[in-house]
Amino acid sequence: MKLWMYWVSDQGPITRDSKVSGRKTFQQKTKNSLKSLQEQVERSQLQSQLLAEQDRLTQHTEQQKECQYRREEKEEERQARREDVGTLPFGPSLLQPQLETSHVSRKSSPISSELDDSQILHRFFEHKIAGQIPEVADKWQRAWRIVDAIDWSVTDLNEMENERVFKQVHREQEEAANTLVSSGGFNST
Repeated sequence: MKLWMYWVSDQGPITRDSKVSGRKTFQQKTKNSLKSLQEQVERSQLQSQLLAEQDRLTQHTEQQKECQYRREEKEEERQARREDVGTLPFGPSLLQPQLETSHVSRKSSPISSELDDSQILHRFFEHKIAGQIPEVADKWQRAWRIVDAIDWSVTDLNEMENERVFKQVHREQEEAANTLVSSGGFNST
């Protein structure tokens, strides 16, 4: 009886669970603690993924704001240039005939490579217009307006020229091959 009293006071009442061996309860406790640890790890991983996603979203938002700011800045520059078109040295005043001009085309222009694209293009067109007959000057002036309105860079124009040259060479080679085939100089058998 003393043993039973001791057990009840120390361990609690005798039930079905109290009769289970200590080994099974230890296994159950270990299993529960492992499950709890696993849940904590998963929760931690989810929190870190959430933080990373929030960082990416913040960076993306900042990049979008910066791009929008750049677009607005470029648009303001374009507007300012469009307003200044009338004051450019090759504006409407060049449409009038010039008596003191030599109608010689120059092959290269004296433009510094330290200028930005808009300055280079502005000087290039000034150079091409200078000394031309009114019809040619007008064509260069129209070309400048297009380049300025679309805001093409020197690289853009070079790529367009390279593409045009490539297409021209390709067409010439194609024509030569067709001529060769049609003249019978090439046996396709």
